[in-house]
Amino acid sequence: MQKAKTKPVPKNPKIKEAKKILRKKLIVNTKVTFDEAGKMVQLWPPVQKSKTNDDQDDDSGGLNVEKAIERLREEDKYDKEAYRKKVKEKHKERRLKEKAKKVSRKIEHEMTQINFLDQAVTICWQ
Repeated sequence: MQKAKTKPVPKNPKIKEAKKILRKKLIVNTKVTFDEAGKMVQLWPPVQKSKTNDDQDDDSGGLNVEKAIERLREEDKYDKEAYRKKVKEKHKERRLKEKAKKVSRKIEHEMTQINFLDQAVTICWQ
């Protein structure tokens, strides 16, 4: 039996670029906004609160699963809070839109009544 010769699959250039960036330890896909004084206003994507409060790393080596679980739980708290705020804002917008529609319908209804009364008065005068 003869073995089929296969050509080696060329590596994706995007993967090569990503590996170069990782080796150089560059931070990518971030957006920083500054004010007129040159101070940082906003960083996108926002840094998790628990990442900024990192504890000292143990020199025991390896992964510390308990710390990772605790960090994820804390991040979940912040994520849930942000989600709640987003939902509240969305509901508030919807309530304001419904209120504006209700007011416009009420004004329109009053205008139709006034127009109807004006027509009735002009008919009576004729």
